[in-house]
Amino acid sequence: LGPDGVKALTEAISEDETRRSHVLDEKDETSQDQEMLPNGDTSITISSPLSALQETQQAADATGGMEELFLGGTSMGPNGCFAVARMLERSTSLRVISLANCGIGDDELATLAESIKKNRNSLPLEALQLSFNNISGKGLETLMNAIWGSKTLRKLQLDNNEIGDRGAQQVAAILSSVASLEVLDLGFNSIKSLGMRTLMKMVAETQHLKSLSISGNNVDTVGAKAVAYGLAYNRSLKSFFLDHCGISHEGQRHIAAGVVSNSGIILRKLTGFRIGVPIVTIGLPSSLEHWTNEQVLNFIHLMWEQAKQERGQEREDEKELDPLHFLPDPSGEGGENRGVSSGPLDATVVVEVAKRAFASLGENGHDVFSRQRGLPIEPSFESPLTEDAIMVESSEGDDPAEQKQMTNERPLNTIFTGVISNDSKTETNRTNPSRSFVAAPQIKTE
Repeated sequence: LGPDGVKALTEAISEDETRRSHVLDEKDETSQDQEMLPNGDTSITISSPLSALQETQQAADATGGMEELFLGGTSMGPNGCFAVARMLERSTSLRVISLANCGIGDDELATLAESIKKNRNSLPLEALQLSFNNISGKGLETLMNAIWGSKTLRKLQLDNNEIGDRGAQQVAAILSSVASLEVLDLGFNSIKSLGMRTLMKMVAETQHLKSLSISGNNVDTVGAKAVAYGLAYNRSLKSFFLDHCGISHEGQRHIAAGVVSNSGIILRKLTGFRIGVPIVTIGLPSSLEHWTNEQVLNFIHLMWEQAKQERGQEREDEKELDPLHFLPDPSGEGGENRGVSSGPLDATVVVEVAKRAFASLGENGHDVFSRQRGLPIEPSFESPLTEDAIMVESSEGDDPAEQKQMTNERPLNTIFTGVISNDSKTETNRTNPSRSFVAAPQIKTE
Protein backbone atom coordinates (compact mmCIF):
# COMPACT_ATOMS: atom_id res chain seq x y z
CA LEU A 1 0.00 0.00 0.00
CA GLY A 2 2.83 2.39 0.84
CA PRO A 3 2.73 5.74 2.64
CA ASP A 4 0.66 7.47 -0.06
CA GLY A 5 -1.97 4.74 -0.03
CA VAL A 6 -2.17 4.76 3.76
CA LYS A 7 -2.51 8.54 3.74
CA ALA A 8 -5.33 8.45 1.17
CA LEU A 9 -7.15 5.71 3.06
CA THR A 10 -6.96 7.34 6.48
CA GLU A 11 -8.01 10.73 5.09
CA ALA A 12 -11.05 9.09 3.48
CA ILE A 13 -11.94 7.42 6.77
CA SER A 14 -11.66 10.74 8.62
CA GLU A 15 -13.77 12.54 6.02
CA ASP A 16 -16.45 9.87 6.21
CA GLU A 17 -16.60 10.12 9.98
CA THR A 18 -16.81 13.91 9.78
CA ARG A 19 -19.69 13.64 7.30
CA ARG A 20 -21.56 11.23 9.56
CA SER A 21 -21.09 13.58 12.49
CA HIS A 22 -22.50 16.49 10.47
CA VAL A 23 -25.51 14.41 9.42
CA LEU A 24 -26.25 13.67 13.05
CA ASP A 25 -25.97 17.36 13.98
CA GLU A 26 -28.26 18.40 11.13
CA LYS A 27 -30.85 15.84 12.13
CA ASP A 28 -30.87 17.18 15.69
CA GLU A 29 -31.34 20.74 14.41
CA THR A 30 -34.04 20.07 11.79
CA SER A 31 -36.11 17.49 13.62
CA GLN A 32 -37.07 19.89 16.41
CA ASP A 33 -38.70 23.34 16.08
CA GLN A 34 -40.13 25.50 18.79
CA GLU A 35 -43.48 27.30 18.45
CA MET A 36 -44.87 29.82 20.91
CA LEU A 37 -48.35 29.48 22.31
CA PRO A 38 -50.76 32.41 21.65
CA ASN A 39 -50.41 33.75 25.21
CA GLY A 40 -46.61 33.85 24.82
CA ASP A 41 -46.02 32.24 28.18
CA THR A 42 -44.93 28.76 27.21
CA SER A 43 -43.56 26.92 24.24
CA ILE A 44 -43.96 23.47 22.85
CA THR A 45 -41.72 21.36 20.60
CA ILE A 46 -43.11 20.10 17.33
CA SER A 47 -41.11 17.56 15.29
CA SER A 48 -40.63 18.50 11.66
CA PRO A 49 -42.38 16.11 9.32
CA LEU A 50 -39.95 13.48 8.06
CA SER A 51 -40.89 10.41 6.16
CA ALA A 52 -40.00 7.02 7.62
CA LEU A 53 -37.58 6.51 4.73
CA GLN A 54 -35.74 9.77 5.45
CA GLU A 55 -35.42 8.98 9.15
CA THR A 56 -34.07 5.52 8.42
CA GLN A 57 -31.49 6.90 5.97
CA GLN A 58 -30.33 9.60 8.35
CA ALA A 59 -29.99 7.09 11.19
CA ALA A 60 -27.88 4.87 8.98
CA ASP A 61 -25.66 7.78 7.94
CA ALA A 62 -25.22 9.07 11.47
CA THR A 63 -24.25 5.76 13.05
CA GLY A 64 -21.36 3.45 12.39
CA GLY A 65 -18.08 4.65 11.00
CA MET A 66 -14.88 2.64 10.60
CA GLU A 67 -14.55 0.29 13.57
CA GLU A 68 -11.75 -2.08 12.51
CA LEU A 69 -8.65 -1.21 10.49
CA PHE A 70 -5.88 -3.64 9.56
CA LEU A 71 -2.78 -2.05 8.02
CA GLY A 72 -0.23 -4.76 8.76
CA GLY A 73 2.72 -5.04 6.37
CA THR A 74 1.86 -1.88 4.42
CA SER A 75 5.36 -0.30 4.59
CA MET A 76 3.72 2.96 5.57
CA GLY A 77 6.91 4.64 6.75
CA PRO A 78 6.96 7.83 8.84
CA ASN A 79 4.56 9.66 6.51
CA GLY A 80 1.98 6.88 6.60
CA CYS A 81 2.33 6.61 10.36
CA PHE A 82 1.72 10.35 10.68
CA ALA A 83 -1.46 9.97 8.59
CA VAL A 84 -2.69 7.17 10.86
CA ALA A 85 -1.96 9.36 13.88
CA ARG A 86 -4.09 12.20 12.49
CA MET A 87 -6.95 9.78 11.93
CA LEU A 88 -6.68 8.44 15.49
CA GLU A 89 -6.77 11.98 16.83
CA ARG A 90 -10.20 12.57 15.29
CA SER A 91 -11.83 9.14 15.31
CA THR A 92 -14.78 8.40 17.55
CA SER A 93 -15.61 4.93 16.23
CA LEU A 94 -12.37 2.96 15.74
CA ARG A 95 -12.25 -0.03 18.06
CA VAL A 96 -9.55 -2.23 16.50
CA ILE A 97 -6.36 -1.21 14.72
CA SER A 98 -3.55 -3.49 13.56
CA LEU A 99 -0.19 -2.00 12.66
CA ALA A 100 1.86 -5.18 12.67
CA ASN A 101 5.05 -5.36 10.62
CA CYS A 102 4.90 -1.73 9.57
CA GLY A 103 8.47 -0.79 10.48
CA ILE A 104 7.28 1.34 13.39
CA GLY A 105 10.11 2.56 15.59
CA ASP A 106 10.23 4.68 18.72
CA ASP A 107 9.67 7.99 16.90
CA GLU A 108 6.68 6.72 14.97
CA LEU A 109 5.22 5.18 18.11
CA ALA A 110 5.55 8.49 19.93
CA THR A 111 3.48 10.15 17.19
CA LEU A 112 0.75 7.50 17.44
CA ALA A 113 0.76 7.61 21.22
CA GLU A 114 0.33 11.38 21.30
CA SER A 115 -2.79 11.13 19.14
CA ILE A 116 -4.26 8.35 21.25
CA LYS A 117 -3.64 10.39 24.37
CA LYS A 118 -5.26 13.53 22.94
CA ASN A 119 -8.37 11.62 21.88
CA ARG A 120 -8.54 9.21 24.81
CA ASN A 121 -11.98 10.41 25.93
CA SER A 122 -13.60 9.84 22.51
CA LEU A 123 -11.58 7.01 20.94
CA PRO A 124 -13.21 3.67 21.90
CA LEU A 125 -10.02 1.66 21.22
CA GLU A 126 -10.40 -1.97 22.31
CA ALA A 127 -7.56 -3.76 20.48
CA LEU A 128 -4.12 -2.48 19.49
CA GLN A 129 -1.66 -4.68 17.60
CA LEU A 130 1.94 -3.53 17.18
CA SER A 131 3.61 -6.89 16.58
CA PHE A 132 6.78 -7.33 14.50
CA ASN A 133 8.00 -3.74 14.70
CA ASN A 134 11.12 -2.02 16.05
CA ILE A 135 9.82 -0.72 19.36
CA SER A 136 12.26 -0.51 22.27
CA GLY A 137 11.62 -0.08 25.97
CA LYS A 138 12.44 3.60 25.68
CA GLY A 139 9.88 4.17 22.95
CA LEU A 140 7.21 2.07 24.67
CA GLU A 141 7.03 4.57 27.51
CA THR A 142 5.07 7.04 25.38
CA LEU A 143 2.44 4.43 24.54
CA MET A 144 2.09 3.33 28.16
CA ASN A 145 1.47 6.94 29.18
CA ALA A 146 -1.18 7.20 26.45
CA ILE A 147 -3.19 4.13 27.49
CA TRP A 148 -2.82 4.69 31.22
CA GLY A 149 -6.29 4.54 32.76
CA SER A 150 -8.02 3.37 29.56
CA LYS A 151 -11.50 2.05 30.18
CA THR A 152 -11.92 0.39 26.78
CA LEU A 153 -8.63 -1.34 25.85
CA ARG A 154 -9.09 -5.12 26.01
CA LYS A 155 -6.25 -6.48 23.88
CA LEU A 156 -2.64 -5.31 23.53
CA GLN A 157 -0.18 -7.16 21.30
CA LEU A 158 3.46 -6.09 21.52
CA ASP A 159 5.13 -9.36 20.55
CA ASN A 160 8.24 -9.54 18.39
CA ASN A 161 9.66 -6.15 19.30
CA GLU A 162 12.67 -5.12 21.40
CA ILE A 163 11.12 -3.83 24.62
CA GLY A 164 13.38 -5.87 26.96
CA ASP A 165 13.28 -5.61 30.75
CA ARG A 166 12.58 -1.89 30.68
CA GLY A 167 9.52 -2.37 28.51
CA ALA A 168 8.22 -5.22 30.67
CA GLN A 169 8.50 -2.98 33.72
CA GLN A 170 6.56 -0.22 31.96
CA VAL A 171 3.80 -2.61 30.95
CA ALA A 172 3.63 -3.87 34.54
CA ALA A 173 3.31 -0.29 35.78
CA ILE A 174 0.07 0.34 33.86
CA LEU A 175 -1.62 -3.03 34.41
CA SER A 176 -3.53 -2.02 37.50
CA SER A 177 -4.79 1.19 35.85
CA VAL A 178 -6.20 -0.54 32.74
CA ALA A 179 -8.81 -2.77 34.35
CA SER A 180 -10.41 -3.57 30.99
CA LEU A 181 -7.27 -5.28 29.62
CA GLU A 182 -7.85 -9.01 29.15
CA VAL A 183 -5.29 -10.13 26.53
CA LEU A 184 -1.59 -9.23 26.68
CA ASP A 185 1.10 -10.56 24.34
CA LEU A 186 4.75 -9.77 25.17
CA GLY A 187 6.28 -12.70 23.33
CA PHE A 188 9.76 -12.56 21.77
CA ASN A 189 10.90 -9.31 23.36
CA SER A 190 14.22 -10.24 25.01
CA ILE A 191 12.67 -9.99 28.48
CA LYS A 192 14.95 -11.49 31.13
CA SER A 193 14.63 -12.26 34.83
CA LEU A 194 14.60 -8.61 35.98
CA GLY A 195 11.67 -7.69 33.78
CA MET A 196 9.96 -11.01 34.45
CA ARG A 197 10.00 -10.39 38.21
CA THR A 198 8.32 -7.01 37.86
CA LEU A 199 5.77 -8.27 35.36
CA MET A 200 4.76 -11.41 37.25
CA LYS A 201 4.50 -9.57 40.55
CA MET A 202 1.87 -7.32 38.96
CA VAL A 203 0.17 -10.35 37.37
CA ALA A 204 -0.15 -11.76 40.88
CA GLU A 205 -1.79 -8.55 42.08
CA THR A 206 -3.95 -7.97 38.99
CA GLN A 207 -7.15 -9.96 38.60
CA HIS A 208 -8.49 -8.98 35.17
CA LEU A 209 -6.04 -10.50 32.67
CA LYS A 210 -7.44 -13.59 30.95
CA SER A 211 -4.64 -14.38 28.50
CA LEU A 212 -0.89 -13.73 28.79
CA SER A 213 1.93 -14.69 26.46
CA ILE A 214 5.62 -14.43 27.32
CA SER A 215 6.67 -16.98 24.70
CA GLY A 216 10.11 -16.57 23.16
CA ASN A 217 11.61 -14.86 26.23
CA ASN A 218 14.30 -16.77 28.09
CA VAL A 219 12.92 -17.95 31.44
CA ASP A 220 15.78 -19.06 33.69
CA THR A 221 15.39 -20.37 37.24
CA VAL A 222 14.93 -16.90 38.70
CA GLY A 223 12.37 -16.06 36.03
CA ALA A 224 10.59 -19.38 36.61
CA LYS A 225 10.26 -18.57 40.30
CA ALA A 226 8.71 -15.23 39.39
CA VAL A 227 6.27 -17.00 37.03
CA ALA A 228 5.45 -19.47 39.80
CA TYR A 229 4.71 -16.62 42.20
CA GLY A 230 2.41 -14.92 39.70
CA LEU A 231 0.48 -18.13 38.96
CA ALA A 232 0.24 -19.00 42.66
CA TYR A 233 -1.72 -15.79 43.35
CA ASN A 234 -3.51 -14.97 40.10
CA ARG A 235 -7.18 -15.97 39.82
CA SER A 236 -8.13 -14.55 36.43
CA LEU A 237 -5.80 -16.06 33.81
CA LYS A 238 -7.37 -18.70 31.59
CA SER A 239 -4.53 -19.02 29.06
CA PHE A 240 -0.77 -18.73 29.63
CA PHE A 241 1.74 -19.19 26.81
CA LEU A 242 5.34 -20.20 27.55
CA ASP A 243 6.50 -21.58 24.20
CA HIS A 244 10.19 -21.39 23.28
CA CYS A 245 11.24 -20.10 26.71
CA GLY A 246 14.00 -22.66 27.32
CA ILE A 247 12.65 -23.55 30.77
CA SER A 248 14.77 -26.11 32.60
CA HIS A 249 13.31 -29.06 34.48
CA GLU A 250 13.90 -27.23 37.75
CA GLY A 251 12.11 -24.17 36.40
CA GLN A 252 9.21 -26.34 35.27
CA ARG A 253 8.90 -27.72 38.81
CA HIS A 254 8.69 -24.21 40.24
CA ILE A 255 5.95 -23.26 37.77
CA ALA A 256 4.04 -26.51 38.32
CA ALA A 257 4.16 -25.92 42.07
CA GLY A 258 2.81 -22.41 41.66
CA VAL A 259 -0.11 -23.67 39.57
CA VAL A 260 -1.16 -26.54 41.81
CA SER A 261 -0.84 -24.60 45.08
CA ASN A 262 -3.33 -21.94 43.94
CA SER A 263 -6.72 -23.11 45.18
CA GLY A 264 -8.51 -20.41 43.18
CA ILE A 265 -6.74 -20.85 39.85
CA ILE A 266 -8.94 -20.88 36.74
CA LEU A 267 -6.18 -21.61 34.21
CA ARG A 268 -7.41 -23.77 31.35
CA LYS A 269 -4.50 -23.59 28.90
CA LEU A 270 -0.76 -23.76 29.57
CA THR A 271 1.79 -24.22 26.78
CA GLY A 272 5.55 -24.63 26.61
CA PHE A 273 6.05 -27.89 28.50
CA ARG A 274 4.09 -30.85 29.79
CA ILE A 275 3.12 -29.93 33.31
CA GLY A 276 2.36 -33.51 34.31
CA VAL A 277 6.03 -34.51 34.22
CA PRO A 278 7.32 -32.07 36.88
CA ILE A 279 4.13 -32.06 38.92
CA VAL A 280 4.53 -35.69 39.98
CA THR A 281 8.01 -34.91 41.37
CA ILE A 282 6.49 -32.60 43.98
CA GLY A 283 4.21 -35.24 45.45
CA LEU A 284 1.13 -35.54 43.22
CA PRO A 285 -0.10 -38.93 41.91
CA SER A 286 2.29 -40.52 39.41
CA SER A 287 -0.44 -41.13 36.83
CA LEU A 288 -0.55 -37.39 36.07
CA GLU A 289 2.82 -37.72 34.34
CA HIS A 290 1.11 -39.22 31.29
CA TRP A 291 -1.78 -36.77 31.12
CA THR A 292 -2.07 -33.80 28.79
CA ASN A 293 -1.86 -30.28 30.18
CA GLU A 294 -5.61 -29.88 29.75
CA GLN A 295 -6.26 -33.05 31.75
CA VAL A 296 -3.85 -32.04 34.53
CA LEU A 297 -5.45 -28.60 34.82
CA ASN A 298 -8.90 -30.18 34.88
CA PHE A 299 -7.73 -32.42 37.71
CA ILE A 300 -6.39 -29.42 39.66
CA HIS A 301 -9.75 -27.67 39.29
CA LEU A 302 -11.52 -30.84 40.39
CA MET A 303 -9.38 -31.36 43.46
CA TRP A 304 -9.90 -27.82 44.74
CA GLU A 305 -13.63 -27.95 43.99
CA GLN A 306 -13.92 -31.11 46.09
CA ALA A 307 -11.82 -29.55 48.85
CA LYS A 308 -14.04 -26.48 48.79
CA GLN A 309 -17.11 -28.64 49.26
CA GLU A 310 -15.48 -30.41 52.20
CA ARG A 311 -14.45 -27.10 53.74
CA GLY A 312 -17.94 -25.73 53.19
CA GLN A 313 -19.36 -28.38 55.47
CA GLU A 314 -16.74 -27.58 58.10
CA ARG A 315 -17.64 -23.90 57.97
CA GLU A 316 -21.32 -24.72 58.50
CA ASP A 317 -20.33 -26.54 61.65
CA GLU A 318 -18.20 -23.56 62.75
CA LYS A 319 -21.15 -21.20 62.27
CA GLU A 320 -23.29 -23.30 64.59
CA LEU A 321 -20.60 -23.15 67.28
CA ASP A 322 -19.66 -19.50 66.76
CA PRO A 323 -22.47 -17.64 64.92
CA LEU A 324 -21.22 -14.18 65.93
CA HIS A 325 -17.54 -14.91 65.17
CA PHE A 326 -16.38 -14.34 68.73
CA LEU A 327 -13.69 -17.00 68.50
CA PRO A 328 -10.25 -15.97 67.17
CA ASP A 329 -9.95 -16.08 63.37
CA PRO A 330 -6.74 -17.83 62.29
CA SER A 331 -6.67 -15.94 58.99
CA GLY A 332 -6.63 -12.55 60.67
CA GLU A 333 -9.68 -11.46 58.70
CA GLY A 334 -13.21 -10.99 59.90
CA GLY A 335 -16.75 -10.95 58.59
CA GLU A 336 -17.45 -12.58 55.25
CA ASN A 337 -13.75 -13.02 54.53
CA ARG A 338 -13.19 -15.04 57.65
CA GLY A 339 -10.80 -17.90 56.89
CA VAL A 340 -10.30 -17.00 53.25
CA SER A 341 -6.88 -17.95 51.87
CA SER A 342 -5.22 -15.09 50.02
CA GLY A 343 -2.32 -17.00 48.53
CA PRO A 344 -0.74 -20.37 47.75
CA LEU A 345 -1.27 -23.19 50.18
CA ASP A 346 1.26 -25.21 52.13
CA ALA A 347 2.84 -28.19 50.37
CA THR A 348 1.40 -30.77 52.74
CA VAL A 349 -2.13 -29.45 52.22
CA VAL A 350 -1.75 -29.49 48.43
CA VAL A 351 -0.47 -33.08 48.33
CA GLU A 352 -3.16 -34.34 50.69
CA VAL A 353 -5.96 -32.66 48.71
CA ALA A 354 -4.57 -34.08 45.46
CA LYS A 355 -4.38 -37.62 46.84
CA ARG A 356 -7.96 -37.50 48.09
CA ALA A 357 -9.20 -36.15 44.75
CA PHE A 358 -7.31 -38.77 42.75
CA ALA A 359 -8.65 -41.56 44.95
CA SER A 360 -12.19 -40.29 44.39
CA LEU A 361 -11.93 -40.66 40.62
CA GLY A 362 -12.37 -44.41 40.85
CA GLU A 363 -14.87 -44.30 43.68
CA ASN A 364 -17.60 -42.04 42.33
CA GLY A 365 -16.98 -42.12 38.59
CA HIS A 366 -15.71 -38.58 38.04
CA ASP A 367 -14.14 -38.39 34.57
CA VAL A 368 -11.47 -35.71 34.59
CA PHE A 369 -10.68 -36.37 30.94
CA SER A 370 -14.11 -35.32 29.65
CA ARG A 371 -14.67 -32.19 31.72
CA GLN A 372 -15.75 -29.38 29.45
CA ARG A 373 -13.81 -26.20 29.01
CA GLY A 374 -15.18 -22.93 30.24
CA LEU A 375 -17.17 -24.32 33.14
CA PRO A 376 -17.64 -21.83 35.96
CA ILE A 377 -15.10 -22.24 38.72
CA GLU A 378 -16.34 -22.39 42.27
CA PRO A 379 -14.87 -19.99 44.82
CA SER A 380 -11.53 -21.13 46.14
CA PHE A 381 -10.98 -23.58 48.95
CA GLU A 382 -10.62 -21.66 52.17
CA SER A 383 -7.55 -23.14 53.78
CA PRO A 384 -7.16 -23.16 57.56
CA LEU A 385 -3.51 -22.23 56.93
CA THR A 386 -3.08 -18.48 56.72
CA GLU A 387 0.55 -18.15 55.62
CA ASP A 388 1.31 -17.51 51.96
CA ALA A 389 3.48 -20.51 51.26
CA ILE A 390 4.27 -21.91 47.85
CA MET A 391 5.52 -25.44 47.34
CA VAL A 392 8.71 -25.30 45.31
CA GLU A 393 11.77 -27.53 45.21
CA SER A 394 14.93 -26.07 46.67
CA SER A 395 17.68 -24.96 44.29
CA GLU A 396 21.24 -25.23 45.58
CA GLY A 397 22.84 -24.02 42.37
CA ASP A 398 21.21 -20.65 41.83
CA ASP A 399 23.51 -17.82 40.87
CA PRO A 400 24.30 -15.79 44.05
CA ALA A 401 24.72 -12.65 41.94
CA GLU A 402 21.12 -12.87 40.78
CA GLN A 403 19.90 -13.43 44.32
CA LYS A 404 21.63 -10.27 45.55
CA GLN A 405 19.19 -8.27 43.43
CA MET A 406 16.44 -9.39 45.81
CA THR A 407 17.16 -6.65 48.32
CA ASN A 408 15.36 -6.53 51.69
CA GLU A 409 14.22 -10.15 51.40
CA ARG A 410 15.68 -13.62 51.75
CA PRO A 411 16.94 -15.40 48.61
CA LEU A 412 14.38 -17.39 46.68
CA ASN A 413 16.22 -20.65 47.36
CA THR A 414 16.39 -20.24 51.15
CA ILE A 415 15.29 -23.54 52.66
CA PHE A 416 12.55 -23.85 55.27
CA THR A 417 10.30 -26.49 56.67
CA GLY A 418 7.97 -23.81 57.92
CA VAL A 419 6.62 -20.71 56.21
CA ILE A 420 7.34 -17.03 55.80
CA SER A 421 4.68 -14.90 57.45
CA ASN A 422 3.70 -11.83 55.48
CA ASP A 423 3.13 -9.87 58.66
CA SER A 424 6.14 -10.64 60.82
CA LYS A 425 8.57 -11.87 58.15
CA THR A 426 9.75 -14.44 60.68
CA GLU A 427 11.19 -17.83 59.87
CA THR A 428 10.11 -21.02 61.58
CA ASN A 429 11.56 -24.49 61.87
CA ARG A 430 14.77 -23.86 59.88
CA THR A 431 16.19 -27.19 58.70
CA ASN A 432 17.31 -28.69 55.41
CA PRO A 433 14.34 -30.42 53.77
CA SER A 434 13.58 -30.94 50.09
CA ARG A 435 11.15 -28.07 49.58
CA SER A 436 11.35 -24.31 49.87
CA PHE A 437 8.93 -21.39 49.75
CA VAL A 438 9.01 -18.47 47.34
CA ALA A 439 8.80 -14.88 48.52
CA ALA A 440 7.39 -12.04 46.43
CA PRO A 441 9.84 -10.83 43.79
CA GLN A 442 11.65 -7.66 44.87
CA ILE A 443 11.30 -4.94 42.23
CA LYS A 444 14.52 -3.29 41.14
CA THR A 445 14.51 -0.81 38.26
CA GLU A 446 17.43 -0.05 36.03
